[in-house]
Amino acid sequence: MASFKLQVVWGNDNSQRLTFSDGMPASLNVLSKKIENECGLQGQQFHLQNMDKDFNEFMNLTSVSDLADKDTINAEFRRITTLPLQSKFLSQLDRFSDDLLKVFTKKGGVIRKRIQDVMVPMSQNTTIETKRECILKGLCIYLNEDPQDLVREYLDVDPASTEADIKKTVLGVYVVKHEFADATEDPEDIGIVLEGVEVLSGLGNVALATAMLLGLIYSLNLTYPQELRYTFEVLQKIILELDSHKLSAKAQALKTKLFT
Repeated sequence: MASFKLQVVWGNDNSQRLTFSDGMPASLNVLSKKIENECGLQGQQFHLQNMDKDFNEFMNLTSVSDLADKDTINAEFRRITTLPLQSKFLSQLDRFSDDLLKVFTKKGGVIRKRIQDVMVPMSQNTTIETKRECILKGLCIYLNEDPQDLVREYLDVDPASTEADIKKTVLGVYVVKHEFADATEDPEDIGIVLEGVEVLSGLGNVALATAMLLGLIYSLNLTYPQELRYTFEVLQKIILELDSHKLSAKAQALKTKLFT
């Protein structure tokens, strides 16, 4: 079970440490209400701190996203669903990859050309991480959604511009690449953005970052972004086999093709 510790501070010298065993709250407002009730602080001013693992001390909490890390997301997702998020997502994505590629090739017109374009890195870099990334981007296009809404890519030449764009991003994966890097070189950084805040970094590859993003959305009970609703539906209900009894027509059509 994913738990976290908070230190609640009010007044000049009053504080209380609390441990929450139910996982991450949906928002700071929800968390504050729980603390008000737990500490009897209705009507009083207080601020929140959590244990920062880098500095090993309590730091002011400014967003619920400060509570997110990869281990917590994995543990919280398992608490809610009983499924191991990371291993389940990656193994299932690998399981469906070849069948998805076959389905992709049957698309025609502009969609087929766009899918072919995002598959090019697979011929330049044969790692499983590259294949997974291409499959995820191809899935977005197949479902008539834009992979750039899922994965935003930047070069390391203009950090200020990258930071400004990330601040405008509601939800997604970011990838920072070296300016002259080829397809075989690892990106400088891969992470997750939530409400304009980098909540996770150093994730290593796009598939892992997508798994963590899906787990974060699911654990916080957030709504899937409208522009990626079919992609996330397929990842949740077909890839992870969660709540798969009710599918949209588009997801059902893809599932039928994958299983026939």
